[in-house]
Amino acid sequence: MKGKLVITISDRGIGVPKEDLPYLFEPFHRGSNAEDIEGTGLGLSIVKHAVELHRGKISVDSVIGEGTIFKIDLPLIPE
Repeated sequence: MKGKLVITISDRGIGVPKEDLPYLFEPFHRGSNAEDIEGTGLGLSIVKHAVELHRGKISVDSVIGEGTIFKIDLPLIPE
């Protein structure tokens, strides 16, 4: 059995500036517009690592002032 599980997570938050997108999954990277928001910049790096350990992929699409959408594709394991 081949296929994949697709998980989509979206919000209506502040969005991620385009110049930050290439670095979004790097440890300790914080969006340039997230100065007043608590965090360490480790969360998305950990998520990406976990997804890749399961041979999956994660992608992001974001618009400033409208929000962000993360898409995770995970392969299904045959039974």
